[in-house]
Amino acid sequence: MYRNKSPTPPGGISKVVIRDKFAISPGLVKFAVNAKAGSFAVASANPPATARMTIAAGSGQCGDANFPSCAFNAPKSRLRCK
Repeated sequence: MYRNKSPTPPGGISKVVIRDKFAISPGLVKFAVNAKAGSFAVASANPPATARMTIAAGSGQCGDANFPSCAFNAPKSRLRCK
């Protein structure tokens, strides 16, 4: 878990949680990113999204994920993708 409680966290990212899902599939992880005090433009109401996560960049451990199913909550403050 990464947490930054400052009023203006770097890139607006205030929290990142990574969960190991090895029991389901080797190499599978689930992650959530919380951001605040940033500008995150989104082109449409329910866009496809792409995420890139790098862990220990020097070791070459990284992952890409495409999320074809994304939707905002009612106040449009949260984007959830699967």
